[in-house]
Amino acid sequence: MNAFLTGEKMQYIASILTASLYLISLTGLLIKPLRTKYLVLLGVIYFLLAHLAAPQIGHIVALFYLTGSIIFIITNQPPHLINIIFSLYGYLLLVMAGYIYTVPLSLLGLSIELVSNNYAIPILLIEIITISLVILILRKLLFRSNNFTAIEYSGELQYSFLFQIVLGISVILFNIIFSNYLNYPSEVMALNGFLISFFVLSTIALFHSSFKILRKNHELTIKQRDEKALNKYLAQMESFYDEIRSFRHDYINIISTLRCYIDNLDEEGSDIKENSVELKKYFTDIISSGSKQLNNDSFILGQLKNMEIPAIKSVLYSKLLLAINAKLHLKLELIEPIMHINIDIIKLSRIVGILLDNSIEAAIDSTEALLHIAIIDTETAVIFSIKNSTRSIDIPVSLLNEKGKSTKKGHNGLGLYNIKNIIKDLSNVLFEYTYDEFFCQKLEIKKEENKK
Repeated sequence: MNAFLTGEKMQYIASILTASLYLISLTGLLIKPLRTKYLVLLGVIYFLLAHLAAPQIGHIVALFYLTGSIIFIITNQPPHLINIIFSLYGYLLLVMAGYIYTVPLSLLGLSIELVSNNYAIPILLIEIITISLVILILRKLLFRSNNFTAIEYSGELQYSFLFQIVLGISVILFNIIFSNYLNYPSEVMALNGFLISFFVLSTIALFHSSFKILRKNHELTIKQRDEKALNKYLAQMESFYDEIRSFRHDYINIISTLRCYIDNLDEEGSDIKENSVELKKYFTDIISSGSKQLNNDSFILGQLKNMEIPAIKSVLYSKLLLAINAKLHLKLELIEPIMHINIDIIKLSRIVGILLDNSIEAAIDSTEALLHIAIIDTETAVIFSIKNSTRSIDIPVSLLNEKGKSTKKGHNGLGLYNIKNIIKDLSNVLFEYTYDEFFCQKLEIKKEENKK
């Protein structure tokens, strides 16, 4: 009886370790780590598969692990396609790890079945440690820049990777299941292990190299976009300079004309009342035309000279042009030169773009059509403060950063949700928003080093 209980306990432990191994392998390479509740849910499902299904159907249970992982990703873990690819790669790593330890033992004369039955728990522990280290290294290689989600992977490339990995896994599963029934000799198993390991490592190397190429292309695209925006900005500033020169020339003529009117008032015999009326009319015309020139939108864009980070300047320029073309009551406060902001610039470009898009769309849809932007460089932080008019918000403001929540019809409500995901691992970035008469958004980026 004691032996039976011991065997039952060992089976439970082996099932728990097997579930942990599959959980780490199938979710460890997802772009964003899973929440605890999802890890627990998947862990329970994998445990039931390992404890109840695996003893009955053998290696075929791997199909259920993979199917469960894919279903979960499709329903809960976007971007779906690339996460499915990473999850399947994790399974390939699991298979490779199994061969790394079982094949050498079989070559020493120990059958894989004997090893699996008598040394299951030590082997599982070693595999868990191995797969955890491999996944940790791969995450460092792939996600160390924390900008993976900023790259828009080609759909065609993703499908080609998916086809390749599904084909590879199908062959591997068929081979494992077939070899289990035919009891392949240890030499054949060793060859299988070598071929599978070569396939896994080569596909990972191919994916990593393609990722680097895509990242370089992405950075080049951003650079070209920034250069294009900056060229437009410089052209606008040249036009602005010409307007200033013209206004300066006009100013001299205006002063000369005013002097003539004043001299006429001093002349003997002149009609003071008539001259005064003409002077008043001329002065009114000057003020009217001069105020139009001085309130020109070029003066607003001219403040962008103080933003000395090209990528952010280009984003601000393109969004301000949208606001100007939409006839918004626009005000920009950018007084101090800003040369550095303590955050990844690609991330900041995405955040600022989302904030301004939200504000412009809301302001256009409102009666006041007001947009105020302030970028302030303090001793401790750089602050982006954006205030805009908006229609009445009829949902709790605290829910606006949740997925699918939006005040605008036909919108997916991913703007503030995406910002929340971008900054959640950045300890030096604070973002808050409030709504009273206007909708206010504040992004504060502290200047001390980001420790995460």
